[in-house]
Amino acid sequence: MDAHDEPALREPTLAEALLPPLSAVVLLGVGYGYLGLRVEALLLLSTLIAGLVARRMGADWARLERAIVAKISEALPAMLILVAVGFMIGAWMVAGTVPLLIHLGLRVIDPRFVVVTAFVFTAIVSTVTGTSWGAIGTAGVALIGVAEGLGAPLPATAGAIVSGAYFGDKLSPLSDTTNLAPLAAGTDLYAHIRQLLYTSVPATLLALVVYLVAGLTHAQVQTQADLASVDAMVGALERSCELHWLLGLPPLVVFLAAVRRRPPVPTMLLGGALALVLAFALDPDLARLGPALEAVVGGPQVETGHPALDSLLARGGMMSMTGPILLVLCAYAFAGVVGEIGCLRVLSTRLLEAVKDSQRGLMLSTSASTLAVALVTGDAYLAILLPGELFREAYPARGLDPKNLSRILEDSGTVVMPLIPWAVSCAYVSESLGVSVFDYGPWAVFCYLGLALSVAYAVTGIAVAPLPQLPEGRSVPSVD
Repeated sequence: MDAHDEPALREPTLAEALLPPLSAVVLLGVGYGYLGLRVEALLLLSTLIAGLVARRMGADWARLERAIVAKISEALPAMLILVAVGFMIGAWMVAGTVPLLIHLGLRVIDPRFVVVTAFVFTAIVSTVTGTSWGAIGTAGVALIGVAEGLGAPLPATAGAIVSGAYFGDKLSPLSDTTNLAPLAAGTDLYAHIRQLLYTSVPATLLALVVYLVAGLTHAQVQTQADLASVDAMVGALERSCELHWLLGLPPLVVFLAAVRRRPPVPTMLLGGALALVLAFALDPDLARLGPALEAVVGGPQVETGHPALDSLLARGGMMSMTGPILLVLCAYAFAGVVGEIGCLRVLSTRLLEAVKDSQRGLMLSTSASTLAVALVTGDAYLAILLPGELFREAYPARGLDPKNLSRILEDSGTVVMPLIPWAVSCAYVSESLGVSVFDYGPWAVFCYLGLALSVAYAVTGIAVAPLPQLPEGRSVPSVD
């Protein structure tokens, strides 16, 4: 039977709608957060529970399979990006591009300012390119290497990198989520960005203070042995890696391509291939070709004689992204079943009915719904689109400018993704930087402060834009 010819399922009851997402939250919270069990298995158990609810509503396996396949097909572009990023990082490691950047950072960056530099530099890259993943996979990988070489605190540095990367993902006019949120809410892009400044500016300033204090505090306890370790790492890089300036061209090419909005997959493949070509041009030894290609697939094994440096450079490779890809498959299988039976739609509708005419209740409900969709699906697009569609008409009807809605969607959806352990964004960050979310999460100050400020503004009424009035007193939607 064609999917378009399938009979509509009955709407789930409130209990049926609650069971799948609540089961997922409990299983993941207790199983992963407390017991440390594998996320993939817990997601499949959550999918099984959702499937039993779907069966009770009359859906057969063929229907659910089509829903799962359709949902996973939406994630294929993200999977291709993961593979391309793994290829690029592996190629940059084995060719010498990342060692060159680490060597430069060790020579130039003051250890006291590594953490705050990581935030500022990654924020600039992500804002100019409009991509958090690209900023983390390029600038972030090099910066975490510099931090490790200088003895800076890795959790704080990784948190600063994530905060900087999602600064641009949230505010850049080139970012897909920055364009998607105002589209879902029914407002203008630049009105949306201006409204985001109410939460983003205070979060940025506080993040800068936190990262500056973290770096200065750590630098005070650095010993002479730490400085000797930096010199040892620099010496190991110079002895065992090709550090020619030409190997700095691939990151520049990737950066310029991202600025010009070139497709990410061919851009990253080009960046990796260019690094390999330059490496062989500088040292045309065909005996290195096989190991180099093996490294970009299975991951590099660099031997410098410095154990910490060897561990640092053993990152990347396409196989390193199989874990995140498996997580995507399991998470989207669950999202496909939940979406097919309409659980989130029922819950959000009930929530909207409960807040009645309260502006405060509407904004808090939007934030809660967006966060709930983010937690259940682990997908930023769904966290923006589903609540945006549900609450879009409610904001003008209750005298609120739609740009309030678009801001809440970003504050409660986009920037929380790297903090959700079962989200693909979180898996990507952990794999690329080599730091667990439980370590970098508390330091991703920008990411959770936006949500906290959004809730505070909803409660107090601060920075809440009313719907503009025509001279005759008639309300019109804002296009600011």
